[in-house]
Amino acid sequence: MTVPSPVAPWPPIIRNAALPRRILWRDRICTIAMWLLLLWLCRSALHTLWDTSWELFENGHLRFAGWPEKLAGLQPYFKIVGLFAVWAIVWAMITLWRRQRYLHLPQPPALTLEEEAGKASGVPEDLAAWRRLKICVVHLDAQGNVSVLSKTPMANP
Repeated sequence: MTVPSPVAPWPPIIRNAALPRRILWRDRICTIAMWLLLLWLCRSALHTLWDTSWELFENGHLRFAGWPEKLAGLQPYFKIVGLFAVWAIVWAMITLWRRQRYLHLPQPPALTLEEEAGKASGVPEDLAAWRRLKICVVHLDAQGNVSVLSKTPMANP
């Protein structure tokens, strides 16, 4: 007995999903709040930029006196950027260490067509038909090398 094929195209790719209205408004409010917070945190730098621009348009030239004091006001921002850079570097090192640690372990066996279709709540025939489509299949091996698996022209009707 075969399971009827789903009405939606397979594999299930989410496109233009309707989000609940409260999620949309939550995202909009949080985005606006974060931009306002950024502007508030950068208010002294924006004020300095405004004054400098106004002086350039008014006098036609810039005075370079007082720049060390202006840059000293940006010191907390440079510290935050440095902190984020250190955080990113540490996590990159941890990720690379994990990759090296687990690189030698054996890879799990490949799934059969039925097992793979079952994991995706699909039908093996649909998966087989989807695999015959004109697509580029890329394989990532255990060492992280990428290779393109060629499809025979006969497999693509």
